[in-house]
Amino acid sequence: MVEVLRWETKTMVNSLENLMKQGLSDNYWNETIFQSYVNHQPDVIYLQGLPDVSSSRPHYSDVSKYALILPDNPLS
Repeated sequence: MVEVLRWETKTMVNSLENLMKQGLSDNYWNETIFQSYVNHQPDVIYLQGLPDVSSSRPHYSDVSKYALILPDNPLS
């Protein structure tokens, strides 16, 4: 029983470490930083928002990247 708990704890820790290092996709952390950028100074970069709440970041857009080139009404 104790060995199973150690294995589960180790697996959970490894999973969390992998998530924090790799993110949910290849560019997860790049996009998070890009969308969270607010300002900078020579020694600091200011970010705003929560990594897991996309709508809290200042440069987040829920509009698809193709929405701007598609017509408003595709049947017209």
